[in-house]
Amino acid sequence: MKRNILLSLLCIATVISYSRFAAADEWRYPVGISYVVGFTHIADNIEENLIATKATDTDPGAFPFGISFQPYLQFDNGMRIGTGIGPSIYTLGNSHYLDIPININMGYTFGLMSSMTPYFRFGIIQHIITSDYFLSSYPGFFGALGIELFKNQRIALGLELLYDNTTIKMETKRLVNWYDIRGYNIISTYLQTGTDTFKPGYAFSIYAVF
Repeated sequence: MKRNILLSLLCIATVISYSRFAAADEWRYPVGISYVVGFTHIADNIEENLIATKATDTDPGAFPFGISFQPYLQFDNGMRIGTGIGPSIYTLGNSHYLDIPININMGYTFGLMSSMTPYFRFGIIQHIITSDYFLSSYPGFFGALGIELFKNQRIALGLELLYDNTTIKMETKRLVNWYDIRGYNIISTYLQTGTDTFKPGYAFSIYAVF
């Protein structure tokens, strides 16, 4: 895993060095909102943990939407390099969860002279997380396909589908019941603690591109 990440960093550094010889078109600043599919599973885990610990409020206040800021430098040869923050997600209920992903990426934009430009990008992403039940996360890879519309206007519109293969490890707490020999009556209940892994997976984003 570490070797793959180092190779990816080397490739991105090579492209950045090469791109210095290409005339830069402009910096662009996509700001938008993202729906993160995999976060629903993390939210379910938080809610089950609250139930298991018999919290008075078991609503995690979690919504699978986050804010993203993904600036990039577009070159006249179609190459693009960038960085980004997000989708950043924060829970509002009876459990603390804050996820701020950061990334570096490179890609290519097609049809630069058109008002509708498809593109792809890929890179390395790291989730910076603080949570009551968070254990660990490691850098991963992501890839995205998107399109920008109305590029001849002052503010363009961007749509993107991204897949993030980062692994996030969370603590799990579950109430387990012991039943009598007939399996009808609960003899006792105990708290079982373990770990589980989650992936952000797919994210769909809509951007205003400045």
